[in-house]
Amino acid sequence: AITVRLSARYAHEPAEIRAEVRIPRHRDNRAACLALDGPYSADHCWDLAGVEAPPLFARTWRDLPAGEYLSRARLQRADARVQYSHIVNLTVIGG
Repeated sequence: AITVRLSARYAHEPAEIRAEVRIPRHRDNRAACLALDGPYSADHCWDLAGVEAPPLFARTWRDLPAGEYLSRARLQRADARVQYSHIVNLTVIGG
């Protein structure tokens, strides 16, 4: 299944967090998305070329304000349904 790993689960604002998304290679992989939901929101998606796609993608969020966040990775297979997802909590503490 898809997994997301954050460089920190707790940080002080303005936080810089690196997210790494690992995707097992599979011939039916078509797309993956990484979302950050909270006081700052972002959504990054990329196309996958089945078994030819790299197994690791990374994204860095900078200057995150204080608050509670959810980081969510989703994997879509050829039948267009979301097959796998993984959610990680992040807390950015105000100064």
